[in-house]
Amino acid sequence: MKKNIAKLLNFLDQLPIILTVILAALAVAVNQVFSLSINVQLSIILGVIALLGTSELVAKYRETRKISEDVHRTRMLIEAQMGGIVSAEAFFKDGIPDFGNLLEQATDISLMSATLMAFTTNWKKALKSRLEEGARVHMIILENSTSSLEIASFRTGDKDVDSWKLHLATAAKNINQIQKELSSKGNLEVRTIKYPPAYAIAVFNLADGSQRLTVELWPHQSHEIRTNPFFVLSSDKDPKWFQYFKDQFEVTWKNADKWIG
Repeated sequence: MKKNIAKLLNFLDQLPIILTVILAALAVAVNQVFSLSINVQLSIILGVIALLGTSELVAKYRETRKISEDVHRTRMLIEAQMGGIVSAEAFFKDGIPDFGNLLEQATDISLMSATLMAFTTNWKKALKSRLEEGARVHMIILENSTSSLEIASFRTGDKDVDSWKLHLATAAKNINQIQKELSSKGNLEVRTIKYPPAYAIAVFNLADGSQRLTVELWPHQSHEIRTNPFFVLSSDKDPKWFQYFKDQFEVTWKNADKWIG
């Protein structure tokens, strides 16, 4: 639901600009043919201004919605401090993590997921850009073997080994394309494990020296396309748990096998 609302707001945000350009172009064309009166031209100008004002209303609604969500989270935290129990609403997020800003600033990226199909598809261009700038990227994915795929399909409950093969094949295609198109000093290394990881981890070392980490939780006995709960940790605000999950990646990396794409 939230994802659909976000798409609608993004469309509405762009719609007034598109309509403004169309209206302005149409006005110029019509004026050249029919020589519109001053009153008509003024009406068109007022229409353009009104359309631009609509985009401002959409932006204000989005800002108000964000403030409302922040207030709700703050209230949850205060109640947790008073009652001694932390509300999950103040910690977990739902939807799809937006890695755009983190990728733009990252100098070192560590990724672990069952296939990394979605990440390598949605962020392929950004990954390639960071590698071109000299970033190091480490990836851990599931081994493409019958036994590993059977374990993964058993966990999701659908026994669909072929869908896992397809996801891994798509990820492999994306990774190979990135490697093939690299023309400079980036360092991309991929390793595999024989079982699906318990959760997805993405660690970003940023250019300003700070670090961010996201952990996405997965359901059992379900292979539906859904948004899973995830949380974000920073090395400065959450040093203990940040290090815990970062160590989880590092120990898995140490014991993983070299990927043969």
